[in-house]
Amino acid sequence: MRPHDDDLDDEIRGHLAISIKERIERGEDPASARLAALKEFGNLTLTRDSMRSVWRYGWLDAADALGRDLRFALRALLRARGLAATVVVTLALGIGANAAIFSVVRGVLLRPLVNRDEDRLIYIRQSAPGIGAENMTFSMPEIGDIESRATTVAAFGDFSTVDFALTGLGIEPRMVKAGVVNGSFFDVMGLHPVLGRLINRKDDGKDAEGAAVLTYRFWTTALNSDPTVVGKTIRLGVRTATVVGVLEPSVPYPTDTEIIANVVTSPHHLGATMVTRRTHRMTELFGRLAPGATVEAARAELTAAYAATRAARRGRRRLRHRVLERREPDPRAVGAPRRRARRPRGARRRPRRAAPDAAR
Repeated sequence: MRPHDDDLDDEIRGHLAISIKERIERGEDPASARLAALKEFGNLTLTRDSMRSVWRYGWLDAADALGRDLRFALRALLRARGLAATVVVTLALGIGANAAIFSVVRGVLLRPLVNRDEDRLIYIRQSAPGIGAENMTFSMPEIGDIESRATTVAAFGDFSTVDFALTGLGIEPRMVKAGVVNGSFFDVMGLHPVLGRLINRKDDGKDAEGAAVLTYRFWTTALNSDPTVVGKTIRLGVRTATVVGVLEPSVPYPTDTEIIANVVTSPHHLGATMVTRRTHRMTELFGRLAPGATVEAARAELTAAYAATRAARRGRRRLRHRVLERREPDPRAVGAPRRRARRPRGARRRPRRAAPDAAR
């Protein structure tokens, strides 16, 4: 507890009284003893301030020092206003950049993912040394080959991006970046809706109805969190779809989209190029580990399945090449059957040479 000023004065008077008493006992007269005690004690005002600084709280001294430093810095900056503006802008940019980076790190690394059992979720890519690519997406035939051989992965979810012209929902027509997924994607990713439902296996197939899920950011920013959005019909390009739900807030992975729709909403995904062409690689692939499987086991199995698929395809290509060689022999080869050249129309037949006379 900080002493009061009256206590400080009492303390000073007490010291003076003791000093005067000691001098009187040594034989000095009271007036001389008092003058000598005051002279020895020194300036009373300075002594009082010194003792008050000892009793003062430490943080008050720090606050006074900070105040002096701030006043000095303010006067210095006012004398050089150009330097002051540069310092303020630099500090603002530095603080803003640090805040943005921390927000990203906190949202991606520090805060746990909302995905169910995120440690069972795997992200699959492939490499193609022949063309010098080490981190590639997949084509749909390649995904089919992997799904048919994998046992350590319980389910696969595929994701690809397209741009749709969105019409409906009471907003101006706009181009949106959308994800096109299969029916098991959301189950594999372990995500949940905040409204309605998500795309499931019933939404797979060419005969399925168009279904779309709005991302949480698009729902809150473009539609002001409209609670009646589920069940409304929208147009995505040339196809129509029904809004079946709103996705919970989550990390926008593998890319930031506004709408996620099923395959039937995209004519490109139903075309022969997407379905049959093995080099049409635009699809991201995710998987959920089977019970008891580890990431290392899944990596080894998928690597072996990928190698076996490539070897089988090379074998089929060699076999087809041999069959074609047998069906179309080289006409220049020795012993190969030769075709008779056709005579042009209108050309005269060469007269046959008469048989030699037997008598000759």
